[in-house]
Amino acid sequence: MIIALLIAGILAVVIALLVLLSAIQDIKDDY
Repeated sequence: MIIALLIAGILAVVIALLVLLSAIQDIKDDY
């Protein structure tokens, strides 16, 4: 169970970083 929670947390962090990076790139493209 603990390992599953760690994997889920890591996946959540990776997805969040990808979303933030894509959002930052979109903002840079606007300027």
